[in-house]
Order: sequence, then C-alpha cells, then structure tokens
Amino acid sequence: MLFEYDLNYQNCEWVEIENHDDYLKLLKALKKKTKYIVIIQIDEKNDKDKHIIQANKSLELAENGFTTAYFSTITSLPGKMKYVFKRPENESEFFDYLEKFNTFFDRKKFGIDDIGFLNNRMKVLAYTITHEELTGVDKDFWQMINDEKYYQF
Repeated sequence: MLFEYDLNYQNCEWVEIENHDDYLKLLKALKKKTKYIVIIQIDEKNDKDKHIIQANKSLELAENGFTTAYFSTITSLPGKMKYVFKRPENESEFFDYLEKFNTFFDRKKFGIDDIGFLNNRMKVLAYTITHEELTGVDKDFWQMINDEKYYQF
C-alpha cells in the first residue's frame, strides 16, 4: 500500500520551540488533533529506534519503506526509512512518551529523527526537521493554539 499524505506544507510557518513549555503547548494541541504520525528514521538502526519501538506499542503501522520526500524537502537521503502510523481513537500513550522529552531538539535524548503530525484529512499540522532544529506548524492551527481554540481546527 502506498500511503498518500499531503506534502503541501505551504500553509506552515517556522515556529520557535525554545523551551519545554512551548513544546508541551504544541504537543497538547497535537494530541487532540493528530490522526497520523510520520517518523523519518535517521539516526538509529531499524530494530533499535526508540521512537519506532514506542510507536509500535500503541499506534497502528500504516506503511513503512524508504522515503523519497518529506514536507519541506524535495528528496531525502538514501536509505532513510519512513514510518506512517495511524493513531487509534483516544490513544495517548505515544504523546505521553513524547512529553518526557525537553523538546524535539534534545539530540542526546530525542535523537535526530524527523516527526510529522497529520489530521484525519492527512493535512499537515506540524513537522520537524530535527537536525536543523526547525518546527513547521500550520499557520491557522498555530493561531488557534495561541488563542486556545485548537479544538475548533
């Protein structure tokens, strides 16, 4: 199965996630609206990647294979694996796992895997280019997060 998701990130903007509070604010909103999680495995072996192991515990693997593109990139480095997980209704274990990190950009603890979050229509809500410490967030979604109205998104 070829999992098709919206690579259109044009409505996303770079957002500074400078501290744990900003990180938790984003995760709280993502936890409410995310249906699909995309992980681009960059820094570990397939069978030992902690994010993939954790995702497999509570999420449903929809697809995996070599990646060709990722949200704001045209191509990916050869040999990098893409995992797409479907999140069961009301699942929170994976987000509880993510909340334990200081941010997406703690290389010693989080690593450098990229991670993307999509809603039930496969629209990009947020994604990271982790090794560059960049977080892209849908502009409308980010505004609603700041207005504390993300539940309407």
